[in-house]
Amino acid sequence: SSCGIIDHMKTVNHISKILFDLDPFGTQCAYVEDIDMSDEYESEAIEICELLNTGSETISAFQQVLKEWDETFGGLNNEQIEYINANI
Repeated sequence: SSCGIIDHMKTVNHISKILFDLDPFGTQCAYVEDIDMSDEYESEAIEICELLNTGSETISAFQQVLKEWDETFGGLNNEQIEYINANI
């Protein structure tokens, strides 16, 4: 699906990298050595990208998608929010 952004994959990859670095679901993806988990959050990143393209506020888009993917997700903490805002 298209995000409507000219450089769609760069945007999705960027969001995916932010999520990988934050690892909000605690998958330990950054610490697994024998398999490449760099795309661990790619599906979530695509959905976040689509929401951002329709005018959603950045943190709201992240929170909404993460909650949809894991209903036990308690939300982003202040440190994670600051990281997203600094890196988006």
